[in-house]
Amino acid sequence: MLQKVSLFVVAAFLCITVRAQYTVKLVLDAIPPKHPDDAMYLMGEYNQWTPNDPNSQFVKDATGKWTMTAENVPANMYEIKVTRGTKETVECMGDGKPMDNRKVTVNSDTTFHLTVAGWTDDFPKQTTYLNRKVVPSSAR
Repeated sequence: MLQKVSLFVVAAFLCITVRAQYTVKLVLDAIPPKHPDDAMYLMGEYNQWTPNDPNSQFVKDATGKWTMTAENVPANMYEIKVTRGTKETVECMGDGKPMDNRKVTVNSDTTFHLTVAGWTDDFPKQTTYLNRKVVPSSAR
């Protein structure tokens, strides 16, 4: 009988471990100063890259930093970006160049600290030609 109970406890533990879900907090430690009061959102694979998902909206905490907490997040690697509510206002490099998606790995309760260097709409649109030169649209 004791052996059956032990086996049940081990099986139950394995099920809990496999289905583990975590609490994830994201903190925007710094954002460009031009849009300090615009709404901030997180978008990624997890929400089909929806730029203004109300379930992924940051809120300002008591210190004035933008934060977001997600509960019951499955362990996984996620690709994400910060946006001000549209795909045209997504984060970019500090010089206006596009940036790769951020990759975060969740395997425990954790906090991710992010810095947004720039917003795409704060820079002139750029066109890439076949010879790979990038010319700002304002220069054409």
